[in-house]
Parts: sequence; structure tokens; C-alpha cells
Amino acid sequence: MKKEERFWFGFLDAGEKSSPVLRDNTLDTHDPETVYLFNLQRKAIIEYKRSIVESRLRALDDDEVATELKAAYLVASKDFSPREKPALPTEPVVKPVAVAAPPADSEASGLEDLAARISDEVEDGWEAGAP
Repeated sequence: MKKEERFWFGFLDAGEKSSPVLRDNTLDTHDPETVYLFNLQRKAIIEYKRSIVESRLRALDDDEVATELKAAYLVASKDFSPREKPALPTEPVVKPVAVAAPPADSEASGLEDLAARISDEVEDGWEAGAP
């Protein structure tokens, strides 16, 4: 089986913005819908949508242009930082929940008084023959 080459040399046919391009197979966008291509015309590594560029790419046959393309790419790649792979959380993200402070003594006794009154009313209702 043939080892995959690191570089692919091609031509992006995009009208006035057409340019020789280079794909470095070691650069990954971490998105299956995009690809990094070095664009010689712009002298930059650019992220392209695969669905848009794949139909407009063709392999480059000119070895002279490929040599120029590779040299320009190596210069541009020194300043290029690919997007980092999104980190997968190893633990579930749990946000702390604010806990309400216990009611002050006056509020606590007020709740106890309310519970006692409800209890008394229920008992009074039974004594008075209420349903």
C-alpha cells in the first residue's frame, strides 16, 4: 500500500480568485465539513468549506509551480496556528446551586405558628362536624 503523501498540489478554479493551492495532510480543522488549503495568491493558509471547493479543485501537473508553492507554504506555515481540537469534557459539568439561607428565627417561628393554626383549624373543623 502506498504511503499517503504529506502535500497535495492543486489549482483552485474560482474565477478571478483562482490560485495554485497546497493541502498539508497533517493539518486538521477538526471539522469534517472544512479543509485547510494554502492559497498561493493570498499567501495564506485558509479554511475552506469542502462542499464549495472540492468541485473546483484539480491536481497540479506543473512541478515548477509545485516547488514555488511548497516554498511559500513553508514560510506561511511558520506563523499559522491551526484551530485546536475541541476538548471533550471528562467529567459532567456541574454548576453549583445557590442554597437559600435558613429563615431567621422570627420567620421559622412564623412558619411553625402557621402550621399549628392549620392543624387547629383542621381539628376544629372535625369537632364542628365540617366535612
